[in-house]
Amino acid sequence: MRGPLLQHFPVLVALGRLMYGDAPSIVFNEAGVGRTEVLSSVGTRQGCSWGGFLYCPTTQPLLQQLADKFPDCKVLVFADDAHILGPPQLAAHAYELWRFLYGALLQGKLNDSKSKCYSPRLSEDEVLRAGLSSGIEVSTEGTRVLGGPVGCTAFCRDFSHGDRCRGDRGF
Repeated sequence: MRGPLLQHFPVLVALGRLMYGDAPSIVFNEAGVGRTEVLSSVGTRQGCSWGGFLYCPTTQPLLQQLADKFPDCKVLVFADDAHILGPPQLAAHAYELWRFLYGALLQGKLNDSKSKCYSPRLSEDEVLRAGLSSGIEVSTEGTRVLGGPVGCTAFCRDFSHGDRCRGDRGF
């Protein structure tokens, strides 16, 4: 995270070093094991707004690379919610590249169970044959993109009547 901070916000580098210069310890108390301490040297600290701020300029170049590689797809992102919209085979390949970049360069792991694919025209089997990971839920009704409903009339109507809190996530 230091590189993007230095490039875009050099006056904040000293604050970043103060907050993230040393790996913090995380203490667990496990039954039968006792007290265990682990150093956390990768990623941001849970609940840290500074970490959320740093996440954005750190992932932006990777997301730009993804968008450049797949010009027929739209890559929409708000904080850590990324949406890849496009033809099924291209979107599936773009997702796999995002998984690779996220893992290789950020040392993170995408959780397929938190992802969702909306396909208004293709069945789940057709979407899977296009290359979508089998762990991703497929909906033909709709999903949320950047917080708003995208889908069939009934899905959008249900969304507007309060079903917003179901936890749908975009793919």
